[in-house]
Amino acid sequence: MANDVTVKIDIRKPAGKLGFGIPLILTIGKAVEYKECFEIADVVDAGYKDTTDTYKAASLMFSQTDKPSSIAIVGAESADAAVETLTANADKGWRRLVIVGAETAALSSVIDYINATDDKMIFVVVPDAAGLAKLGTNDRVVGFVHSNPLAAAALVGEASGLNPGGFTYKNLILTGIEPMVFSEANLREIHGANGLTFVTKAGDNVTSEGKSNERRIYRYNRLQRLDYSICACSVFS
Repeated sequence: MANDVTVKIDIRKPAGKLGFGIPLILTIGKAVEYKECFEIADVVDAGYKDTTDTYKAASLMFSQTDKPSSIAIVGAESADAAVETLTANADKGWRRLVIVGAETAALSSVIDYINATDDKMIFVVVPDAAGLAKLGTNDRVVGFVHSNPLAAAALVGEASGLNPGGFTYKNLILTGIEPMVFSEANLREIHGANGLTFVTKAGDNVTSEGKSNERRIYRYNRLQRLDYSICACSVFS
């Protein structure tokens, strides 16, 4: 006897894309077990109400045009425990990291940890070009200049749904965050300090580009392809 199977498809919720690596939100303030989330309701189930910055960051990731098929969340008791938490979950498939609940100055050990990996990146929001200096010059650290401290979640959400080698970090259209307004001098300063920002250009709200930043963006993209190649080789070897 044949068994009938009913499949329900909600066209109002288009599926996300696999991309390369799961984006991870690490929240500082309370230890929470690592959980992969396929929709925003999963974030709520993990204990993050819609008033929390963790929920808002996750919502930004899931709101992008090329959103990932899943994201992951994890919590650490304090910034001092962040590296231990990341290390304990290093083999769970996450790649791009966004941290919620910690000042940039408290992230030095996390940045050092990410710099020492061969498959991960961290995206940090700073308010201005001066804040970029605290992030160093390693290609695994992306400084995003924006007034919204959660803005990097939008960038990570869009990038995580795209294929390595098929996009660059400049001119990405993001949703859910406001474009910044800078003078040409300010933009040159940001790009000269190896940072990115989000501006309106030719009618679109996109991540910025700049001649002085071209080499840095090229290295970001090259790094992605290299990491992807290493990952593929480890899977199929």
